[in-house]
Amino acid sequence: MMCPACGRPLTEKQLGSLHMEACQGGCGGIWFDTLELHEVRKETDAAGESFLSTERNRRIQVDPSQPRTCPRCTDVLLKRLLFGPGSRATVDECPKCGGCWLDDDEMAQLRFEQSQLKDSQQAYESDESSDLIKYLYEVRTGRRQR
Repeated sequence: MMCPACGRPLTEKQLGSLHMEACQGGCGGIWFDTLELHEVRKETDAAGESFLSTERNRRIQVDPSQPRTCPRCTDVLLKRLLFGPGSRATVDECPKCGGCWLDDDEMAQLRFEQSQLKDSQQAYESDESSDLIKYLYEVRTGRRQR
């Protein structure tokens, strides 16, 4: 398969049980077959970080405004979409096979958003636990804690 961004050959890369194709030594982008991108979110953070270290040649510049063709369905143009609600990361998705292409910086943006979400959920759960402890104290003692 060829890179839809810079035209170099893609190299297979493994994350847990998943196999993706990366543009090693080229633009650093990654190709995910149907639903593989969502599976990456289920893998451990340490394993996911290995994708951020895909060897990239900084001399290769890609133009995100240029149309890209699917590396699987070589005659189909990819559609550029936001990854999901509230996300600033974009992906190029094939309307035929459902595969997704992420440029080097887009994968980093997704990992950043995932860590931010995780941190905010932990903070929420921490506040929730504190409120529960206060409530249980009030019920048990009959006194309000200030």
